[in-house]
Amino acid sequence: MWRWYFGEYFRYIGVDINPNVKKFESDWATIVIGDQSSETFWREFKTKFPEKIDIFLDDGGHTMEQQIVTISSMYTHVKPGGVYVCEDLATSYEGAFGGNPAFQMCPAKSGTTVGFAKSFLDLVNANFIDTGKLDIASAPIAKTLDSVHFYNQIFVLEKSHGEARAPVTRHIFGKKIPYYSKPPFDPPEPLSLEMLRASEYRYI
Repeated sequence: MWRWYFGEYFRYIGVDINPNVKKFESDWATIVIGDQSSETFWREFKTKFPEKIDIFLDDGGHTMEQQIVTISSMYTHVKPGGVYVCEDLATSYEGAFGGNPAFQMCPAKSGTTVGFAKSFLDLVNANFIDTGKLDIASAPIAKTLDSVHFYNQIFVLEKSHGEARAPVTRHIFGKKIPYYSKPPFDPPEPLSLEMLRASEYRYI
């Protein structure tokens, strides 16, 4: 299916814990055997495959540990402009997968993948967070996250085309306020009150 959709130059690198899956390898499909809940495994994976990825799809074991370790390890290995997708989020509500059925709405501190994903709403707005004061803005995801999409059992993270948000300056009536934005924006010239009419707000 993937080859049919993306064309003959599509290359697939799959990860599975079952060695028998290696039989599905082909000239365009590579299967790596490993445990997605292992940070060591992902470090070795990135060493073996240093080229960054266009699309990363987590359709693995679906436990909280597996999903959270994988995104923490592999989001940075997605190319600028690429996407990270995690599916089967229903397990966040199932105790057998490490989810927490007691938290029907999965709050951010529930320890679930859905709860973890709710922090992306802050991260996508990290332009307005003082990175010197809030740890969340210094996270790798915050530096390059361009948009977040939630669907039934799936979230999609779209990465910005720049490698990182560049520090620029926001000006309100000539006052400089540091914040973070994405390249290629450059610091604008400071505004002055003389440049503005009394009834006009200008926000850059």
